[in-house]
Amino acid sequence: CGPLVVQATDTSTWTTGLSATHTWSTDDPTVVISNSSVVNPTFTFLENQGTLDQIITIELVVQIDATLCTDTITQTITLHPTPLVDFVASNTDSCGALNVLFTNLSDPYNGHSQDSMSFVWMVQGDTSAITAPFDSTFLADSINNADIDYNILLIGTTQYGCVDSLPTIITIYPNPVAYIDTLNGNVTTNCAPFTIDNTVIDSLEYPNANDNYSWYITDASNNIILPAQPNVPLHIMSQDGDTAIVHLVTTNVHTCEPDTARVMFITAEDPIAIYDTLDLVGCHPFQASIASLSTPSGLTHSWFIDGVLQATTATTFNHTFINTSYTEDTTYQLQLVVEAGSSTLPCTDTTTHTITVHPKPLAQFTLSG
Repeated sequence: CGPLVVQATDTSTWTTGLSATHTWSTDDPTVVISNSSVVNPTFTFLENQGTLDQIITIELVVQIDATLCTDTITQTITLHPTPLVDFVASNTDSCGALNVLFTNLSDPYNGHSQDSMSFVWMVQGDTSAITAPFDSTFLADSINNADIDYNILLIGTTQYGCVDSLPTIITIYPNPVAYIDTLNGNVTTNCAPFTIDNTVIDSLEYPNANDNYSWYITDASNNIILPAQPNVPLHIMSQDGDTAIVHLVTTNVHTCEPDTARVMFITAEDPIAIYDTLDLVGCHPFQASIASLSTPSGLTHSWFIDGVLQATTATTFNHTFINTSYTEDTTYQLQLVVEAGSSTLPCTDTTTHTITVHPKPLAQFTLSG
């Protein structure tokens, strides 16, 4: 096939004791002869880049110096053509997962069919030893969210051992990634008024995957509250029991499938602290059982007696109030604090009433006789 180096070995015979002159030549001027007059030269043949066999004749002329007698001999070298290895890919860059069909267009030349060749496909250096047609699925980078270049190489060999190859690159772009970060431990249920802005939420940046960020806000029925904009939106939830859904849509210039992230914010209904006041007076020891009537349900309860937080968080407060006097009432301030929302942004209400404990009389008598 070439390039090819051939060593010629002279086996000529002539009368012993006489000297002879050797003259080597070819009918192809591109052939390089190391020395045309030495006994055993080397011949360098270039690659046959044509489409047919190239037949080159090597000629040796031996002349006896004393008698000028000569003899000539020729031999031929056949250089088979280097094949054309070629293929087309149905797509060379897109988003993953991408299925690509490779169509083999290779030609062994010399009038032979493609079936006379053997092929090896290499993807990222791995051989599949598959002949055309060949298809493969290329995945996107879901770890680093970056472009991936897959190196494809087709190697073709003719029946004569002549080899050619063709590389190409399949580029797979990452799909967009949308992620909303709730900052500083902010939770999604809070009290009204509550402001959604860039101190509450932000996007995680994926610069290799995303080119555009679009924010918008809807209500619970998916009606648009705030239209799309490139920056974190500003929205004030002024009413209790309100719902706002923040949407983040990310896209890239490669038109890969957009990604959407959503966070729902809710303003809790403001709590109202109420407890049963029908039984706040009694005699020592006063066994009180006071039920919370606070709304809405599911509130956190904190009970205080004269400003001191009690251990219970129950909705019914059970406590024994005492009066150490025998002549005067003892009073206590019973405070109930109810809380909705989060521990970082609670909604609270407070109510306080007086507990009155009447003194127990001291029964005494004397006897005289």
